[in-house]
Amino acid sequence: MERTPGRVRLQDLTALHAPIRAELDAAMARVIDSGRFVLGEELEAFEHELAAYVGARAAVGCGSGSDALLLALMACDVGPGDEVIVPAYTFFASASAIARLGARPVFADIDPDSFAMDADHARRLAAGCKRLRAILPVHLFGRAGDVDGYLSLASELGVPVIEDAAQSIGARDASGAKVGSRAHLSCWSFYPTKNLGALGDGGMVTAHDRSLAERITALRSHGAHAAYQHEEVGINSRLDALQAAVLRVKLRHLEAWTKARAENAAYYDGAFAQAGASTSTQTLDDACLPLLTPAPLPFPARCVYHQYVVRVPGARRDALANDLRERGIETGIYYPVGLHQQPSLAIPGQRHAGLTATEAATRETLALPVHPELDRDARTRVAEEMICLLRG
Repeated sequence: MERTPGRVRLQDLTALHAPIRAELDAAMARVIDSGRFVLGEELEAFEHELAAYVGARAAVGCGSGSDALLLALMACDVGPGDEVIVPAYTFFASASAIARLGARPVFADIDPDSFAMDADHARRLAAGCKRLRAILPVHLFGRAGDVDGYLSLASELGVPVIEDAAQSIGARDASGAKVGSRAHLSCWSFYPTKNLGALGDGGMVTAHDRSLAERITALRSHGAHAAYQHEEVGINSRLDALQAAVLRVKLRHLEAWTKARAENAAYYDGAFAQAGASTSTQTLDDACLPLLTPAPLPFPARCVYHQYVVRVPGARRDALANDLRERGIETGIYYPVGLHQQPSLAIPGQRHAGLTATEAATRETLALPVHPELDRDARTRVAEEMICLLRG
């Protein structure tokens, strides 16, 4: 009897947690026995460990990655009428945090190789801004954007860089520095499917200016610098002790998981290249197989492959995803609509020019399984099915 292959999942948290289940159970039991569930020593320890890992001076845990963005913007005094430059191709939270404060997201195009904000386009946009308060780049899919370009532009304009690093913990930029070690503020998400994921929502802001970190610490607890002393209006957003304990366990395994992701990505790179694919430094028209793999990174940069994202012809992308699903292979489409096209962020009469790379990415990108528990048979099957469908 012929064996039916199982489903290849885009994420497999059950498989990820199984080998470390005893460690997770022990960590959660430690918190339960302590009776301290909000703030406290467990969170303080994780804040210290996370700051050390990313190369920041201070870290402040909060309720989610979305809240991390909101808190960082609040700490930089972003408010009504202000402007913040943000890429148009990213998750909604990167821009909604700006809008929630009454400020206006100014949408920049992306670099087609890194999918991160194009610093040159951001510079042109900045010239037209009247109340620019910050630059908010996003390091997408596990790859660092042009950190040198962002910092240079911010220095010229006298505004901070608040980076959305939710998908890129452990990534290194072109200088070899870790994401989180150079920007003014860095925002992290511990949503369960992130490379470092909690067992629920969670977030963090890391900083190099301790006074900013202290302000964020107050802002996450209703703006209180001391008990019942509220010097400003903040929010209620604290990373709980159970999640901190879980994340401390998982942080110890993060480098091994990152290595496994990189090995899976390298396999895809090789298999697709052999079949005639090109990299995203070229065009789909140049490829013998109509598929573009991620652009290669020069040493000492490092991608941590939160997602392995390829480009395929836009007219075929959705059908290809459906065909793969029918063959038991899950994929993801991030993101099918640019933020400049979201109704909730639209401003009457506002037009967005120069977003050609963003709009191409919304049509052409497809994420393949690359998680650490993906075995050789599964990744071989993914590659073979992709190649077969694209040739058909």
